[in-house]
Amino acid sequence: MRGVVTLEGEPIADANVTLVSVKENRRPAYGKTDAAGRFRTDEGVPPGEYKVVVTVPTKLGPQSGPLAAKGGVEPSPYILHVNYANARTTPFVRVVPPAEGQIKLDLKQDGS
Repeated sequence: MRGVVTLEGEPIADANVTLVSVKENRRPAYGKTDAAGRFRTDEGVPPGEYKVVVTVPTKLGPQSGPLAAKGGVEPSPYILHVNYANARTTPFVRVVPPAEGQIKLDLKQDGS
């Protein structure tokens, strides 16, 4: 399964995308976005309805920001609404396989 993730129309890099089956007790499928916001899941995704969760991890290790100079953690440049980080609250439910050939997710600042 492949798709693209944007925030208010702009691509989100390094986001984790998880597809969680709505009805079946299936293993979730995982993917990570590239610089253009594109992702591909780690393996084939069986047909069905899925909730899509999107998170952006905090970046660890040497960074160039003020926290890094003190040995701290630099946050991601993207701030996503908490709704997107949980299968119970995500507004994104998609059918696999998608009619368009890929999943398109345009996240909003307000979490809708």
